[in-house]
Amino acid sequence: MDSSQPLKLSGFSFKQIENYIRQSPALIIPLGSLEPYGEEIPSGVSSFCCESIASALACRLQVLLAPIFHYGCSTPFKAFGGCSGVKSPALVNSLLDISGAFLFHGFKKQIMIDLSFDNKDALGNFLKRINSKELTVRVFSLHSDERVRSFLKTDSIRLESAVLSLAAYLKYPGLPSVPSSDLHIKEDQGAIRRWMKTGKDPQKLRRMFPGGIVSENAGKYSPGLGAELFGYILRVLEQDFIQFIKPEHAT
Repeated sequence: MDSSQPLKLSGFSFKQIENYIRQSPALIIPLGSLEPYGEEIPSGVSSFCCESIASALACRLQVLLAPIFHYGCSTPFKAFGGCSGVKSPALVNSLLDISGAFLFHGFKKQIMIDLSFDNKDALGNFLKRINSKELTVRVFSLHSDERVRSFLKTDSIRLESAVLSLAAYLKYPGLPSVPSSDLHIKEDQGAIRRWMKTGKDPQKLRRMFPGGIVSENAGKYSPGLGAELFGYILRVLEQDFIQFIKPEHAT
């Protein structure tokens, strides 16, 4: 078995998956989204980075990798072309269905990787419900992880330069090798917080940030920072989850 390639759930038959579950009842599920990251950058950039992190973690832990779930709570960005998503209750119910089915199959330990900006509340509600009887699912969310913020030494609400730096390191197709001038804006954290507290109106966000970027440091992305962050995230996740996924009968 090639440990340099992820064990993709979609590449096995149901019988092979059932046999694998007996060995390791763990599964990694990447959560994608369609969000604006500037006028020249494809809206799937966070999904690409999310799937890359999940794939690398699956290789390290030697567990199965589920297909990416593409639609997060991206409705605050729906005034930007192609940026579609679901509202929080719909995401909660979708994840309960998906995770519940995997649990029924025997995946007792599930890890979700999230790089979406606005999934925090939905994932919190989902975790309370799915883990009501026992700890089945754990989530890593880039935008709300305090260790990542400490590593980056930033208090920006949306970690745009982090996502774009990861994309630069991972050689995301369509990402300009040199940051574009449209990524340089004047950041107003107060305005962003007021927008978040008053309903997250999509059209208001488009008027406030017509370029689809809200952080003034978004234009400072670099593959060097991306490499450091990618390595840091993988080390943190491996330490966090290696005991979590350990089979119950193992000593």
